[in-house]
Amino acid sequence: MSVKELARTGGIAGNGSRSGPGRRAGLLGALALTAALGGCGSTEPSYYGLVVAPGQPQPSLLVTLPQYRVIEVRMPSLPMRLDRDTIVMGSKDFKLNLARGTSWNEPPANLIGGTLVQDLQQRLPGSVVYLQDSAVTTPPQSYVDLSINQFESLPDGRPVITGILSIRKGGILPQPACSQLLRWSSPQPVSTAQALVAALSQGMGYVADQAIVALRGLNSCPSTGSTKPVSELQKALTQAVQVTTAASEPGN
Repeated sequence: MSVKELARTGGIAGNGSRSGPGRRAGLLGALALTAALGGCGSTEPSYYGLVVAPGQPQPSLLVTLPQYRVIEVRMPSLPMRLDRDTIVMGSKDFKLNLARGTSWNEPPANLIGGTLVQDLQQRLPGSVVYLQDSAVTTPPQSYVDLSINQFESLPDGRPVITGILSIRKGGILPQPACSQLLRWSSPQPVSTAQALVAALSQGMGYVADQAIVALRGLNSCPSTGSTKPVSELQKALTQAVQVTTAASEPGN
């Protein structure tokens, strides 16, 4: 309520209807209330970002396998429930649990993609690794696609990353992709947004390691017919997530 509104409702009389100490006290009280309300509305959230999880550098791969020399990480896809500024702690009893007062320091897809780029760069020294739509003009020799399904905590508090990882060759014409289920979970439960972000950063290091393994087999994967269509992988992933989530519910 503004000072003028308080005056109209009798909290502070206008046009000289009240004067002296009583009026000054009412005015000071109204100003204090206005300041308090303004302060609550301007509280800044705590901003968090993922960090690189160091791995084992493998510079020799650039010599034996050309697909490691220039890699484009495609912009990851996320479900709408995770594609938000506020950090999602997880889901329980049909309710989405948000870490109130927290926020990612950039859009989640950009953050996950950029962290994967940094993790790959650290593991593949000498490679050119960049995120889709960046200013790099060098044509990629391979692509890394990541479709995220979970990037949160299970009901028992353990952080988890699930999704589908797809690798394909670069080139002018579309190339077949080698896709696989991706699943990582932390053995330790977390209870705060900061601990969750730290654990998910470690999980992104695992994602980078799996991408390197998949790139190593890129030349043979599409021709063997061993990879399943993404639709089948997504169905299998959904079933696995449901089983794991149910098992992590307290009392199971």
